Amino acid sequence: MGPERGFALADPDGPTTTVLDDVTGAPRDMIQSHLLQVVALVTMLLPSALDQLDVRDAKAQVLLRCVL
Repeated sequence: MGPERGFALADPDGPTTTVLDDVTGAPRDMIQSHLLQVVALVTMLLPSALDQLDVRDAKAQVLLRCVL
């Protein structure tokens, strides 16, 4: 990989980031997060009810069993 291009922005709450990080990082993280949610929904066992907490718990069981 080549050197990063972009210019630094001063962040009053922490270290500086480059514009390239903001342009490529957020969409990449969003896609990864959404794909993980879809995988959890497709592979989870059917929850006892379709309320928010039961679906969340069923997805959590799938993700806890994942081994990287």
